[in-house]
Amino acid sequence: MALQVSEDQLGQAVLDSVRHGSYPESEHIISAQLPPTAFAAVLREIESARGDVEDDLRKLSRESATDIDGWIAQAKHLHADIEQSKATAHEILEHARQEKDLRDQLQDAANKRTLLDVELAFNASLIRILEEYHSITNLLDHAETSINESDPMTAIELSNRASDVLDDYPKLGSTTFVDLFRQRIAELRGRLLQGLEPRWEQMIHASMEERQITLKSTSGDSPQYDLEVISTALDQLHRLSPKIDSLAQDIDRGVLSSLLKSGPDKTVASFVIERDTLRITGRSPPMSLRALLPQIQSLINFLHSHLTPRIRAGLSDILLPKLTDRLIADWLSPEVPISLEGMENFREILSLVKGFCKSIEALGWRGSSSLVTWTNDAPRVWLTRRREASLDALRELLANGLGEKKSVERVETQKVAKEEAILAHNGVDEWDANWSDEEEQKEMSQPSRTQDEDDDPAEAWGLDEDVNDESEHQLQAELTTNGEPKDGQHVEDGEDGGEAWGWGDDTDAAAAHNDAPAQASKPMEPPNGGDINSGSKGRELTLRETYVITGTPQAVLELIVQLVEDAETLSQPNFSTSLIGPAAIGLFSIPTLILAMYRALGTTQYSHEEGGNMYLYNDSLYLAEQLRIFSAVHATHGKGRLRLDADLNMLEGYGKRAYGKEMDAQRLILKDLLDGAQDFVNCTAEPFASACDTGVTSVVDRIRAVNEQWRQILSPSARLQSLGSLLATVTSSMIRSIEDLGDISEPESIKLAALCNRVANLEDLFLPTTDADADTDVGAAAAPRVPLTAVYTPSWLKFQYLGNILEGSLADIRYLWVEGELRLEFEKDEMVELVEALFADSEHRRRAIADIRRGSAG
Repeated sequence: MALQVSEDQLGQAVLDSVRHGSYPESEHIISAQLPPTAFAAVLREIESARGDVEDDLRKLSRESATDIDGWIAQAKHLHADIEQSKATAHEILEHARQEKDLRDQLQDAANKRTLLDVELAFNASLIRILEEYHSITNLLDHAETSINESDPMTAIELSNRASDVLDDYPKLGSTTFVDLFRQRIAELRGRLLQGLEPRWEQMIHASMEERQITLKSTSGDSPQYDLEVISTALDQLHRLSPKIDSLAQDIDRGVLSSLLKSGPDKTVASFVIERDTLRITGRSPPMSLRALLPQIQSLINFLHSHLTPRIRAGLSDILLPKLTDRLIADWLSPEVPISLEGMENFREILSLVKGFCKSIEALGWRGSSSLVTWTNDAPRVWLTRRREASLDALRELLANGLGEKKSVERVETQKVAKEEAILAHNGVDEWDANWSDEEEQKEMSQPSRTQDEDDDPAEAWGLDEDVNDESEHQLQAELTTNGEPKDGQHVEDGEDGGEAWGWGDDTDAAAAHNDAPAQASKPMEPPNGGDINSGSKGRELTLRETYVITGTPQAVLELIVQLVEDAETLSQPNFSTSLIGPAAIGLFSIPTLILAMYRALGTTQYSHEEGGNMYLYNDSLYLAEQLRIFSAVHATHGKGRLRLDADLNMLEGYGKRAYGKEMDAQRLILKDLLDGAQDFVNCTAEPFASACDTGVTSVVDRIRAVNEQWRQILSPSARLQSLGSLLATVTSSMIRSIEDLGDISEPESIKLAALCNRVANLEDLFLPTTDADADTDVGAAAAPRVPLTAVYTPSWLKFQYLGNILEGSLADIRYLWVEGELRLEFEKDEMVELVEALFADSEHRRRAIADIRRGSAG
């Protein structure tokens, strides 16, 4: 049962909460209800506590009454001080308001003063402007009076002064008064021009209809208007320049043009001078330069004597540059000789021109500087003319075709052993190389190597290796002939304009030889390491061979020879004082330009000829050879100023690139034709059999057609080397295709052998020809002609062996490998793959393969 809480306890708890803010500690008081009946007890407790507090306050008031009086007194004193401060602040604000009013009054007075100052300045400025307006008005009035009195110079001076006054006062701006003044000035100047221009036309009159030019010093109706006054007045009015321009055009069209250039009827104008009139009297045949210069001089003298200095100065600046340019282009330049034969006439012309220039300069006419420069630069002018004529001659030569073709012969004499002379007589020797003991010893020291299975026959000769600069020059000496190609290498496929000019030849030196026919064999190499030039068995062997060139290289050679001969002539002591003597050095540079143009235009011009690349090759090497001989002779007898070594190297490289392009084109055609055989897959089944027959037949026909074409161009040795390179491409491709066949049946083997035999019949192209002109001087009997196919076609023996393998039995193949030379052409793996493709698996095949792998019968 809950404990009962009394009303007094509840009242005390509420009082404690109000007084101290505390809560009852007893739980039953906290949870007790506060009934309305307890409110009276609570109020009693609160009233009792209130009475106690009031009693305490009264007691405290009585005890601190003295202190409170002091506080009240201080508060009253403070209030009085505050009131006094308020009054002081009010006075300060009042003073500030009065000061602002005074400042406003001061600013207003200052503004009024400023306004008055501005008004005064404006009035002063207005007075000055009005005074200037009055001055300008007076000037214009006086100018108008001067015009009426026929005094143009005074009128112009006054109008200019008025205009200057207007320009000196930019503040006037574009006011109405200024516009009116400027309009009046323009009207006055217009009136002046109306009076001056007719008088100008009266004194200076050029009529194309009347075909005459009249120059007078005075005007008939107004003597005071002389030409000096008119020209000065027009100059000050900025109208003299247009008048001079018009006069210069009339003189140019009416006199100079018809005098300097003949018309459709091949005649030129002629004129006469009668006092103050120059009249064109008619037409006459074209005159010489000796007659033309006095005519022009008389024209200039006429103008000089009748015109004022002011007009002459402007007219000379316009007329003389045109005159000198036409004289140089139409008269002087054609008179420059392109050879030494016309030097005397050229010297006379230069003397006449110099005299003409001096007479013009003596008159004070300006504009003949280009003519003076032309005469002073006579060596350069002559050299430029000679260079242009030489290049034009070459351009015309190439444009007219390649000229008549002719055969040229190259002869070499070498001392060889008797046995080697017999081989050379039989046609085995590839004698068109430049032999030397050093090169032979190097070649003898190199080990022999077999031809790898590759399209590029150049690898058989070891030409695909990287070489440094020194070995590269040695390789060029071995591969270059006196006008004939070398074989077995490739060049770059493309040739652009830069290659035609020879740019970059130094960096492409090795590539330039890649398709030049190389030595196909070394038949003259002495056996057992002997020296072909030593011993009593040495014999002299004279070898001759011909090839075909066009008429172009001989014509180019004649151009260059003539240039060099003229340069040598000018270098003689009797030409030391000649006007064109200094041009001798420049002549030696023209052959370089001729050869550069030949390289630039040759590719296009030769492309129109059948076999053009081969003709270009022959011509380039022939021209280089002849120029080397000529340069050597010149260096021996002359001063050695001709430097063509670099140009000739570029020319040889250019020809070899042309040869390389032709070889690449032919190889591409042969490969495309052979691709029609589809690698001889299913060569016995139709339509593949027909495709194989067609492909091989087309290849054979193509090679024979190329042989007929090149027979008329290349030398026999070069033709055989080139054909050998093409045939090597075909045989290498066929070998690779047959070796790639995984399984070859007996009918396919027979078919492939027949196709190989068809290609093998091309060896009749490599039969050596009997050279009726060869003087062997060894007394050797003529040997039977043996095809030299293996000499010029590196893969030929391998191709022949392949035909034997396709037709032979397993025993034959084993015998050729073990006892014969089959292993010299085929690798072991190649041979094993062919045996496995041709023969079924058996004990005999396994033993044969084992023997092949061992390389002996074991």
